[in-house]
Amino acid sequence: MAAADSIALKLGQTAQLQIEGSGQAVKARLVRINPSAQAASRTVVAYLSIDNQSGSKLRQGMFAQGSLGTGTNRMLAVPVSAIRTDRAQPYVQLLSDGKVVQQPVKTGPRGTVGDELMVGVDLPQGTAVLRGSVGLLRAGQSARVTVMPSPTGSRP
Repeated sequence: MAAADSIALKLGQTAQLQIEGSGQAVKARLVRINPSAQAASRTVVAYLSIDNQSGSKLRQGMFAQGSLGTGTNRMLAVPVSAIRTDRAQPYVQLLSDGKVVQQPVKTGPRGTVGDELMVGVDLPQGTAVLRGSVGLLRAGQSARVTVMPSPTGSRP
């Protein structure tokens, strides 16, 4: 991890790891932090102890990726894919009075909600942001949101 990020680490913090080839998350705990950064990469090595109670068959050399919680924040978060970065300042697209608005945002900490990577933004709660999968729309373009009926005919 980057040396700047290592400052927030504390022994005992918990992590969620996804082991390559396994569909099940594995819990781990931070047990050791190297006291110095690697000279060439400026990274700090952190050691995790894996809780292998789940019976998963872990082997030496398997790859894993995951997240280590260093704190909590309560803020509006949007999918990372909704953040546009093709301008000097990040922005999101939203609808206001039936028109597309490109609203600059300051991004905050990243985290996950379910399986989706989210990023905090400085927008009022309740702001409806267009997903990145909508594609890039021009500012001022007319648009509307429609709710498609579910296959059973009932609305969510």
